[in-house]
Amino acid sequence: MKYYFMVITLFSCLFISTGFISADETHKNNVNQSATDKDIKLTVDNYSVNGHELIVNFTVQTNGSNHIDKTSSLIETPDVFIDKKRINEGSTQWYKKVNNQKYQGTVKLDMPNTKDKPFSVKFNTDVILDKEGQWTVDFKVE
Repeated sequence: MKYYFMVITLFSCLFISTGFISADETHKNNVNQSATDKDIKLTVDNYSVNGHELIVNFTVQTNGSNHIDKTSSLIETPDVFIDKKRINEGSTQWYKKVNNQKYQGTVKLDMPNTKDKPFSVKFNTDVILDKEGQWTVDFKVE
């Protein structure tokens, strides 16, 4: 029985590495598009798609007077649209402070249905670092 599982594991690894069995797409695709308002720059760095999940990595850069120490969230509930349809279902966000003027974050969203590529994404928020403004970045998932 132990031998059987070893053989199955070996063949699975071989088939995945040669492309016979496709693994979920998890590599990052560069976007590097930005929006600036109120001296705060939001850059969508890259995205990845993993099954029904869309993962968006972003950077927020500020001038020296904007700090995150007093807020619980870097971006207040980003609005994400796929082909003009809002998809904030299952949204999870986390971030880290790089220095006093730079933060890096990730938003992970559950896409309601498997989406055929390519499709357009609109990443939008009106509050960053407790400051109201308008930041919108559009990009294409291919």
